[in-house]
Amino acid sequence: IVIQEGKLIGERTIKNENNSLEEKLDVEIEVDNIDLAKKLINSVGVIKVEENRIVINLRRDEIPLIINRLIDGGLKIYEVKQITQSLEEVFLSMTKEGK
Repeated sequence: IVIQEGKLIGERTIKNENNSLEEKLDVEIEVDNIDLAKKLINSVGVIKVEENRIVINLRRDEIPLIINRLIDGGLKIYEVKQITQSLEEVFLSMTKEGK
């Protein structure tokens, strides 16, 4: 529960439950060839590209499809992880929007 200036502005659970296949997630993928990865993904939901990492926004059920596309394209994948906000980041975004 987040209260600002005596008013309830939001409520969240600490546990991150991403059970919904329709929910969009930010996923970071580390590959050996970022230029080829961008071409294979076709900029679908690309948020950020830096060095050998690409962050994309996609549904949970799209993750295996994108990974398969990258592997079939000849890329080596070193890491795939979901980007989540820290408790502090969630709090700050809620209180900023609550003003």
